[in-house]
Amino acid sequence: AAGQVRVGSLLYPQAVILQGRILVEMLRNVGPDSDEGVTDITAMLERLTALLRREGLPPALAAQVHLLRGLLWEQQGDKGAAAGEFDRLRRFYFGYPEALAATIFHGDLVRPDSPREAVALYKRALSQVAGTDEAYHNAWLPAEQFRQRLSLAVDDLSARGYFAEALELAEALIPPFSHVVAVERKASIHRAWAQHLETQARGEKRAAAEKTRAEARRHWREAGRMGYDLASLRKTTRWYLDDLARAADDYRRGQGYVAAAHIYRELLRQEPQGREPEALVGLGESLLALGKVQEALVPLERCREAFPKHPATYHARLIASQALEELGQPEPARELLMDNLYRFALSPQSNEWRDSLFALGGLMYRQGLALESRSRLAGVDQPEGAARRQGLMLLEQSQAALGEALKALREAVQRYPQHPQTLAARYCIAEALRHSAKLPRKRLAGVTIETSRAALTRQMEEQLAAAIEQYSALIAQLSDEETNDGPVAQGLLRNCYFGRADALFDLARYEEAIEAYSAATNRYQHEPASLEAYVQIASCYRRLGRTGEARGTLEQARVVLGRIQPQADFLATTRFSRQDWLPLLDWLRTL
Repeated sequence: AAGQVRVGSLLYPQAVILQGRILVEMLRNVGPDSDEGVTDITAMLERLTALLRREGLPPALAAQVHLLRGLLWEQQGDKGAAAGEFDRLRRFYFGYPEALAATIFHGDLVRPDSPREAVALYKRALSQVAGTDEAYHNAWLPAEQFRQRLSLAVDDLSARGYFAEALELAEALIPPFSHVVAVERKASIHRAWAQHLETQARGEKRAAAEKTRAEARRHWREAGRMGYDLASLRKTTRWYLDDLARAADDYRRGQGYVAAAHIYRELLRQEPQGREPEALVGLGESLLALGKVQEALVPLERCREAFPKHPATYHARLIASQALEELGQPEPARELLMDNLYRFALSPQSNEWRDSLFALGGLMYRQGLALESRSRLAGVDQPEGAARRQGLMLLEQSQAALGEALKALREAVQRYPQHPQTLAARYCIAEALRHSAKLPRKRLAGVTIETSRAALTRQMEEQLAAAIEQYSALIAQLSDEETNDGPVAQGLLRNCYFGRADALFDLARYEEAIEAYSAATNRYQHEPASLEAYVQIASCYRRLGRTGEARGTLEQARVVLGRIQPQADFLATTRFSRQDWLPLLDWLRTL
């Protein structure tokens, strides 16, 4: 019908523009890969260009012609020509609805290659919007399409990792966008940003990874704050409980435990069907992180009792085990871990089963060390009598606990060799072997039968030799720059140097022990821990009958003590404070 309008008609420009709009819509429907309409585009561009040459063409019509030319060039694949046309229209026809639409279309066009330029264009368009659906009127870009395009832009920028740009655009969203939409977009961007940073941290060295993870936690907390604002805005809608649950989880992942606990409680007051187990576990975990151990057990126990087979309950048992250990109840803690490992339907492929295995090994390792300490207090080092028997009984319990720890930790290391917990588990294995050798060594003092003594000696030597092997392997691995990155790995390396030397000392291989302690003093000569090594070297020399060298070593320790930085924390890695070390070294020189 529009094609029937003659060239000389006053309505001819409007008819051509209408035909151009129809062509644009037809081309959008056939898709970008179709060759259909290519000839029509060329012909229409010629007609539109001819219109612009006509004298007296009203600016309102000229703006429409420019917009159509840009859209047709975009459909033709000539993005440069389209961008130039949109840019001219935006500059020379400011205030016209076509200029506003061109600004958005220009932003969409450049967004794949120039996110910053696109955001600037979108914000410029937003600054021209009147503010409400009723006030906004644009035939080229209706309010709903305007919202859809900018929402898509925010999502696209976020999905491609341009989080700062996405957030900047989301913060600029004003009516006809609702405040709810803007808040929802900001929450989702912070969430995606945090997830991206966590993934990035997994490929970084430990020092850099710690900074990246700290930044990720900040974005999780921001997502939680935005999510809670969103929940408040949608309190009367069906999304309210979902918003609360997500906000609490985001705060928890960002270690914003106070806010997380508050929101979890608010969620539980609503009696959320289907969300209660996760909320109970999240509340328990948040309270435990805040040091409210007894309080944390309440929601965790409620979860275990009400939902014994729910997936979240496996995590509840794991967290409750940690809480019970902190309260000095290792046996109930152990039973919860055993439930996860062997009494329900978890498989070794699940994260909770894996974490429960590492946790069981760590729990029994610490229990073994605690029992060993109690054995010394009870009098295991006494020559004879009831105190010694009580001490030996506790030492036997210690060895049993260490044996269970070794079984769990070895299985964990074998199953999950690349997991971050494996390094610490391997160190605990070495330490458990070294401490397990103390029972046969203590028993030797009270055994006179030669075959029994030989069996105890063999048992002690095998355990210490296995410990030395573990320490040496860990030292080799942790000495690598990529592995020894971060305070935890460095602490493990230092402890392995001393642990290996102590095991050699216990085997009475004093020359080798001197070499091992010397390796520790050379590596940590400016740290308080080196003083412990010097004392042990002197002890080795005394046992070898080389008293002069023992005193010389202690004199060297006095010199090292004077060179250690004043702010050094002696009690963190040694048995004594700075003030106690000098009189101790002087006294040892008199022996």
